[in-house]
Amino acid sequence: MTQVAGRRQALSVVVRDRLPTVVFSPTGGKSAGFDPRSLPYDRVPGLVEEAGTTVGSGSPRSWQLTADGVTGSLTLMVVVTDGGSTGTLRADGWGKVLRKSGS
Repeated sequence: MTQVAGRRQALSVVVRDRLPTVVFSPTGGKSAGFDPRSLPYDRVPGLVEEAGTTVGSGSPRSWQLTADGVTGSLTLMVVVTDGGSTGTLRADGWGKVLRKSGS
């Protein structure tokens, strides 16, 4: 993705406890990144719920979403916890689930 009219590209976005943190690419740099507004925010609740099914809960106690565009292709990772269990889900930049697992 390219920089849009003075808007810097993000390298990663992390949402934890509903608080987002954005890491932007350096100004003037030609690095991979993505427009944080392009994330499939409408898919986040469903991704969290689906990741929660790997720990046996549709409503996990805590969750974290990480969007990473450093490698060029945007990937999303959702980690949920419920008690002593952890579930992980990976999705593409459109929110399509690629893999999920629980422990």
